[in-house]
Amino acid sequence: RITSHVAEGHIEASIEPPRRTPPNEIVLRLRHPEGKPMRAVTVNGKRHTDFDAKRETIRLPRAAKPLNVRAEF
Repeated sequence: RITSHVAEGHIEASIEPPRRTPPNEIVLRLRHPEGKPMRAVTVNGKRHTDFDAKRETIRLPRAAKPLNVRAEF
């Protein structure tokens, strides 16, 4: 689920990874409607640095539990 809060400067995503056969990584693409680049990302409340602001992607490691992603713009 993706929830936009662009007026407040962020977009949030909740991801429920597959449990039976989890992928090695998940690549999430979040685009700001005005084309603003990502400035910072947190995953489950912790700073996450594996993102590409130019490609608008966030790389997430293999996970067996839900991920809450917040991208700041």
